[in-house]
Amino acid sequence: MEYLGNVVLWAYPRMTVAELLNGCYSQVADIIHAAVSAVDDCYFKSFVDFGALAAENGVALEETARSAGNLLSPNMEVDSWPSFQYHELDFGGGAPVQVLTFLPVEGLAILLPFEEKGGVDVQVALHPDKVSTYKEIANALD
Repeated sequence: MEYLGNVVLWAYPRMTVAELLNGCYSQVADIIHAAVSAVDDCYFKSFVDFGALAAENGVALEETARSAGNLLSPNMEVDSWPSFQYHELDFGGGAPVQVLTFLPVEGLAILLPFEEKGGVDVQVALHPDKVSTYKEIANALD
């Protein structure tokens, strides 16, 4: 009753660049799936218990989300939104006509559902001097 806000529990799939570039899509998907699956109901409940225990002992939890800055380099964050049910949103004015994204953080990629069934649109925020390198890497995955 006293809580207002958001809780973000991070999933951390990890691979080296060599593993990513030399592996196949299914290996990358398996690593991502395993990391996301680990953030389950049991993990969430243990996080809540940990927070309650810390509060009982007068210990404040520290934020892990970035509060300032706009660069992730050398890391990259990928957010997957294809399962969001945009058409079911209604804040009192009906369903949205369009959903727009704003990518203020360099190194952030958002996967969005594409018009075609099963398609995915990838939006990537990059520093201008990294665009040519990204194009080389992206085209090398064909």
